This record gives sequence, C-alpha cells and structure tokens, in this order.
Amino acid sequence: MKNIWRGLGAAALGALVAAPAYTQTYTVFKVNGNPTSAAAINTAGTVTGLYDASSVPNGPYTAHGYVRTSDGTITTFDPANSTGTHPSSINDSGVITGWFTNDAAQSKAYGFVREASGTITKFAPSGITVTFPYSINNKGVITGTCKCAGGSFKRSAKGKVELLSVSNYVMFAAAVNAHGEIVGSLEDSNSAYIGFTRTPKGTVASVFGTIGVTAINGSRVITGEIGVPNSGPLGFVQDPGGSVVSFSAPGSTYTVPAAINSAGTVAGYFLDSSQYTHGFTRDAAGNITVFDSPTLGEPYTYLAGINSSGVMCGSSDEGAFVLVP
Repeated sequence: MKNIWRGLGAAALGALVAAPAYTQTYTVFKVNGNPTSAAAINTAGTVTGLYDASSVPNGPYTAHGYVRTSDGTITTFDPANSTGTHPSSINDSGVITGWFTNDAAQSKAYGFVREASGTITKFAPSGITVTFPYSINNKGVITGTCKCAGGSFKRSAKGKVELLSVSNYVMFAAAVNAHGEIVGSLEDSNSAYIGFTRTPKGTVASVFGTIGVTAINGSRVITGEIGVPNSGPLGFVQDPGGSVVSFSAPGSTYTVPAAINSAGTVAGYFLDSSQYTHGFTRDAAGNITVFDSPTLGEPYTYLAGINSSGVMCGSSDEGAFVLVP
C-alpha cells in the first residue's frame, strides 16, 4: 500500500537521464492461476505479496498472502479467520508483516507477523481495531499506521507495541531501517503534509520542502515526494545532512518513489499524461530508467521493491513479477 501525499514544497532539481528501457530477465508469476501483486523483496530475492482467489466460481475475490523464493517456490498463507490478507514487507530473515481483516465487512484490520517457519502472530495496539503495518527491519522492528490519536505505532521484535505521536500533527509512519529510524509524513490541522524522520530515541525532525518520506536505507538516505502546486508530486532523495534533490521520470505527471536499496537506487512508478503507469529506477548518480511490462507494455506497470543486488519486484496487468538486472 502506498499513500498519496498532498501538499506544497520546493527543492533543487536533480539529475535526469533517460536510460534505455530494461531488457533484463522479467518473470511473471501467479498463484494457481489467480491474479497476483507483489509488495516487497528481500536480499535473497524472496518476494511477498497477495493473490486474489474466489471460493466459488465467478464469486467475489478474497486476498490471500504468498511468499515466493528465488527458485520460484510459492507458499500461500493466511492468519486464522482472515477475510483478506495483505502482506506489506519482508526482512532478510524471511519474516513478513502486513495486515488482515477478520470480519465480513472488512471494517477491522489487525497486524500480523509471519516467521520464516510459517508461524503467524496477530497483533494490534491495545484497544485499536484498525492497524496497518507497512515495514519490518532486519531486527524485527515493525512500523505502520493505526486508527488512533497519534496515527502510528512501532512494534519491537519482542512484541511490545508503542503508539507514536507528534503534537499538533497526525503521523503516518511508512518505513523503518536497520537502525530503527522511522520515516513518513505528518499532517497538520489544515491537511497540509510534511515529511519526517524519527530517531530510535524518539526525536522527530521535519524534512522541509517535502510532503512525505516513503523509504529509508541503512545509510540513512531517504526518498519520497515533493508537492507541486496544480500538479502531481516530484520524487526526491536526500543524503544524511545533504540537500533535498528532486527528480521526475521522463514524461511523468505524478512520481511515486516506493523503495530504496543499500546502493541508493530508488524504485517506484509514475503516471504519464495519458494516465498510464510506468515503473522507474533512479540510481545514486541520478540516472533514471523507465520500465514497462515487455509483454503488454503500457498501460500499467508498478515497481514496489528493490533489494541490495538491484533485483526488483512489482506488478502489472500480467500479475506480479520479478525483474533481475
């Protein structure tokens, strides 16, 4: 799940180089013939996401979780009594987090942790019935949002859940890195947004000129969005202590960075003027490469994750895919 940030901002224009479209290995996969989407990929090339299946012919679809290893082996899973399973993140130990519903109306959502062994644990902040985990780091720390006063939470590897908040704002925590640093966006009473970073000790700093931070790597390089009046957002990157550098894929009217790896390469997607969706990567030198499904081409291709080797996962009209450089 990717939030659409709204607001105003400004930054220096970064390098923009349109590289040739990807010609690397592109592997589409489905689960028992059902539609799939990919949410995240870890260093080993293991992907998690969801597939939609119906319990009766032509009946309503229900989301279920899957994990796919680099050799193509797929294992499906659901928390007990789930009426809709939505994996969102996987760490390098193969531990997955996400959320699920357990009522017919899907009005309540609870977090889950799935160990590599397959054991699934349900969790939620005390008294909270809507919880959306978005990110898990290699130490097992999870962050996300919830229907609560502060807007977000952090769950330790031992299972302790802490509500997060900032005075006069609603916090939307999007990602956590290996050091326990959390990033996301803050919304004020006027529905204006600004990106933030939060240290493990709880110090929150605004990222001025941005409307949301979507990802952070272990070197504390962040990426996210910059609002543009009367237009869709630009992407940005920022090194620790450096300036916010904006970027936009060629022909983009709306740029959404989704992930950043250890090398500082950003992966995400963008809309063009025809409302077609394309995947893109931006490397640390500022080179941007556009990717479309080689089978179907336009109109809808999304990149959701990128690992330390540059292997990506995403979704298109064909289904979930893995892209190997």
